[in-house]
Amino acid sequence: MFNVLYEPWMGVIDMDGNETLVGLRDYLVNAHLYKCSAENKQFAVLRRLQQRLAETFVMDIFGINIDAETALINAGHFDADEIDAYIRNCENSGVSFDLFDENRPFMQTDKKTFEKIFKSKKSVSVATINPRMGSGNNKVFFNNVSTKNYIKNTAAEDCRDSYYDSVYNKKYTVENAEVVSFAEYMNLLLIAHCIAGQGGAGYRSGLMCVGVPPILYHIDSDKNQTLFHSILMNIAFDSKHNVKNDAPLWRWATYERGKENLNSCKTDTVNVPKMEGMFFPVMYLYPDLSSIDETNKTISKVYKINIDLGEADLIAAARERWIEETEPSVSIKEIKTASRTFKTGTRFAESNRSWLDIKTYADVYDGGAPKCLAGFKLTSGYDSFDMEDVFGRPIMTAYYLAMEQAKYLVQGEYQCYLPLCILRDQNKKIVSKGFITAAENMAYQLIRDIKTVDKALNSSDPANDNNKHEIQTVERVLGNRFMRYCEGLFKKEFIPEIAKIDEDDDFYTETLKEKLNNYISKMAGYSWQLIYQVPVPYGKSIEAQKIYEKIRTERKKKREQHSNKSN
Repeated sequence: MFNVLYEPWMGVIDMDGNETLVGLRDYLVNAHLYKCSAENKQFAVLRRLQQRLAETFVMDIFGINIDAETALINAGHFDADEIDAYIRNCENSGVSFDLFDENRPFMQTDKKTFEKIFKSKKSVSVATINPRMGSGNNKVFFNNVSTKNYIKNTAAEDCRDSYYDSVYNKKYTVENAEVVSFAEYMNLLLIAHCIAGQGGAGYRSGLMCVGVPPILYHIDSDKNQTLFHSILMNIAFDSKHNVKNDAPLWRWATYERGKENLNSCKTDTVNVPKMEGMFFPVMYLYPDLSSIDETNKTISKVYKINIDLGEADLIAAARERWIEETEPSVSIKEIKTASRTFKTGTRFAESNRSWLDIKTYADVYDGGAPKCLAGFKLTSGYDSFDMEDVFGRPIMTAYYLAMEQAKYLVQGEYQCYLPLCILRDQNKKIVSKGFITAAENMAYQLIRDIKTVDKALNSSDPANDNNKHEIQTVERVLGNRFMRYCEGLFKKEFIPEIAKIDEDDDFYTETLKEKLNNYISKMAGYSWQLIYQVPVPYGKSIEAQKIYEKIRTERKKKREQHSNKSN
């Protein structure tokens, strides 16, 4: 009915810049003839998820180790005969690539497991796995998209009138009326198995997520601009993940293999194999075949229930180890709590937008960068080929989602800034991180100072403060203004200046530190200018001057303390 290998659903851009949809087999066989994968008009991160699926196929067909990558680079394409042989072997072993196969629908619950789990349970609207449309108690599009364009691009049913005219009649609510195209349904499965996590009373995330989905980084080649090279770059080949009996979701004899393997491990040794973890299900999903409209190629209902993965400590340990050691597309940050220190994927926030790419890039030396990027930390990555000679400079795109209380609020992408001087020079990397750390610390101090000004000039009791919402807006506006200013300094002035400094110059490291200190002074000066932009209530100018002087004294004291520590 809808074979993902041959039906057009994956976006690609050809060498002439034209965008088209192709099946998964075409995506792989002709990858060397396409310029790159294409971004989904409605949901940018689907570009990364669609290519992630293709990358997992490549791992399963050709291998994960370094020798496999070397052979593929030398070949210059993915061999069609090997791909077709893999497809035949899969089908002969019972694997189906049809989304709506009754016994084993692609990347969904097999029929035997379905009958055991769902029994008499009813299907629900496909909206329950669609983060772009309202469902449950949330009747709002999580992202500000054009409804007209969404309906056109996804074959969704325009049911707005029936819903708003019958707002108290559950029979006509939005989530019971929606339909999506077969292609869109496949996209929703990718989202469900990677970044959506479990719904319900709370949000329990999938393997790569902790609380909320992390930023997913995607890299392309600036030298060999083909989809083939991009796929190889994002796989993050290495020999340590070449695990016997590892298999991706579609080759599992039972949909519960991931759960069973997980629960056979102990917390201190659990380690999900790479292909098994690329699409690790946390929900049982099975299409309601009776809701399919074959003429229009749409589906409106799905069977869905959360998987009980076992002990919380076990899945937490598996998730942490996956993010730290295996996941190719996320950057890592360290979290310290009173009880322990752990590592997690970096998530998106407006406050850190300026630095996400730079920090990730600089962390190549510290192990925090995505595994797909880490191979570029040396000019010669492997004995048999030079990484930069093959791929040139990596071009990195960040795809992000922001959530609050288990609801998707915003999604998007941005082009990352990757200065080569940071990658090639440890000392320049150190001062770059020093710049970022100083800017972030000043931003936090600025917010604290704004609160101090507000507390002194307005009511100290929030319950009696009619200005509290306005001052929160001031905090956000001035905080974002400061970060944009620092971003401009960093990218337009600081990096170009340190890039020109020759490491063979006399007093090389001292010159770099002097540059850093000069820019820290510039940022501090601008932060002080912003303090004066906090609204002063009528008749309180004298009190304002007093609080400014107090802040100035405290800042001076902190600078002196920092200077003494440095010396």
